[in-house]
Amino acid sequence: MMVENMTVRLSQDWVYYPGDKKEYSNPNFDDSSWEKIDPALLSEKIPAKGWQKVGWFRLHIKIDSLLMDQTLRIILMQSGDAEIYFDGKFVCSISDWKHPKTIKFGNKTDHVIAVRFTNNAINKFHFAGFPGGFYLSVASLEKIMEYNSYELSRLISQQTFFTAFTLAFGLLHLILFLNYRRYKENLIYSLFLFVYALSLFFDYQSLLSVNFNEQLLYMRLHRGLMPVGSLLSLLFLYYIFQPKLSKQFWIISFLLFITGFFAVMKPNRNFHYLIAAQGLLFIECLRVVISAMRKKMEGVWLIAAGFSILLFFSLYDFLVDIDLIKQIGNIENGYPFGTIGLFIFMSIYIAKSFAKTNLKIIEQERIAKDKEIENRLLEADNERKTRELEDARKLQLSILPQTIPTFDNIEIAAGMRTATEIGGDYYDFHTSDDGTLTIAIGDATGHGMKAGIMVTLVKSMFDSMAHTFFIPDFFNHCTKKIKRMNMGNLYMGMTLVKIKGNKLVVSSAGMPPILIYKKAERSLDEIILKGMPMGAVIDFSYQQERRELASGDTILLMTDGLMELFNERKEMFGYEKVKEIFKESGDKLANEILQNLFNIVEDWKQSNSLDDDITFVIIKMK
Repeated sequence: MMVENMTVRLSQDWVYYPGDKKEYSNPNFDDSSWEKIDPALLSEKIPAKGWQKVGWFRLHIKIDSLLMDQTLRIILMQSGDAEIYFDGKFVCSISDWKHPKTIKFGNKTDHVIAVRFTNNAINKFHFAGFPGGFYLSVASLEKIMEYNSYELSRLISQQTFFTAFTLAFGLLHLILFLNYRRYKENLIYSLFLFVYALSLFFDYQSLLSVNFNEQLLYMRLHRGLMPVGSLLSLLFLYYIFQPKLSKQFWIISFLLFITGFFAVMKPNRNFHYLIAAQGLLFIECLRVVISAMRKKMEGVWLIAAGFSILLFFSLYDFLVDIDLIKQIGNIENGYPFGTIGLFIFMSIYIAKSFAKTNLKIIEQERIAKDKEIENRLLEADNERKTRELEDARKLQLSILPQTIPTFDNIEIAAGMRTATEIGGDYYDFHTSDDGTLTIAIGDATGHGMKAGIMVTLVKSMFDSMAHTFFIPDFFNHCTKKIKRMNMGNLYMGMTLVKIKGNKLVVSSAGMPPILIYKKAERSLDEIILKGMPMGAVIDFSYQQERRELASGDTILLMTDGLMELFNERKEMFGYEKVKEIFKESGDKLANEILQNLFNIVEDWKQSNSLDDDITFVIIKMK
């Protein structure tokens, strides 16, 4: 036996005996008189004396020398209970199949696989057209784990997306109906979406099944829901375009329920009858839509567009099923994509119709015109305020350094993402005559014009006093200036770092901790300096700490924007995640670390807008 491909199904050369003795697992047991059989136990290939509810299956395999000492994963798909033995040693039973089971061939070429198999309901599976036994395969452990992980993730993602998408639309239209019960289109449409969501869920669940029993259950549920969902979709079209149910509706209903019943009984063998009945339903849907188009009924083109999308993806499904074309992008089931398009266009149609109905309660024309004038005035005022805010934001950005200073022994990267309003984040650099590099990063409380004024004030003081070596003096000087301006409850947090050679001096006034990635130990040095923001308390005793830096060490200065950033699920990013990410990327270049942090900002916030500025300064010792 050779495993040239990723998976090899072992379906030939099995022998069977209906007894139940443990010695049958012994690799030396003489099974030459046992019956040759396919372990799948299809209805037409059961043992000569019938199935006795329990029996042993054995397979002698001779492996290629390339597989010696290799570990392979066992893959089992069964309709009953199984115990697997390899060379006489127990491998696993169905009860503990949650974890991958493996076998190792060692340095021998001849091996025996023995399976004790029990199935007390084989007739149930045969009646449904399913195997009554088992399929056993072996696979390259590394490749199949990678493949299964990808396939499982893909199927679950599609199942979750399509089901949640459909349920969301169904819930929306149900709420619309409950708030306006006269508009029954929403009720019919929501019922159709709920049934379809369940049908879709069970369809994907059958693909995710780990045994034939689960697969049979989910396929039956799917087949049973298909006629109901199909009829609700046709009923919806009748309700909006044709006030009376035609005889075609009742004929199709009868055919769908009959074929649906047979498809539930035998999901595989009778499914094509249900598909044929659904084809008739689709033709009737097209007839109703075309009739509405001929009557030039309003909005019918939306439904026509939706059906065109569904027809396209259904045709794709059909061509894939008959092997005329290959799957595109691993899309095994194309019809969910088509129905999503149909759902959207149907919802747009209902929304337009619903809006038209509500126009009847619009106020008098004179009041509407007055309201329009008022809205235009408000819009003009908002545009003016928007322009002013944009000008203020440009002023804020102009205060920041236009270039990053360069040094032989230091690499610097800095950047800011601004919030929708004028923020108060700020960073700056200063190089003294003696070569001392001073780096500032700050965050003014609040937003708006006052925050911008605060940043401008601190910028001017930094430019004139950045050469001051004792950082706490600078903080207290700024506090006094801010107090004199009577700016109320407006403060400025700031971290100042001075670097000369490999010496670092740092102090902080109400800012997040300073993180230093130590390359030699691959660890983080966390400097936490508690202090009041500038403008809060006069003559506050600020702390100042010193560190020695080595080649490859990296410093992260930041405002609290990322730590307090919320995602769409209202989860805050948090300080610990920042530490973890910085530690993982500490060996990268400063610009790469900066870009990685901003990529994380975009991934976390998703479609949310920023509520606060986010600023980073990265300093890396070369």
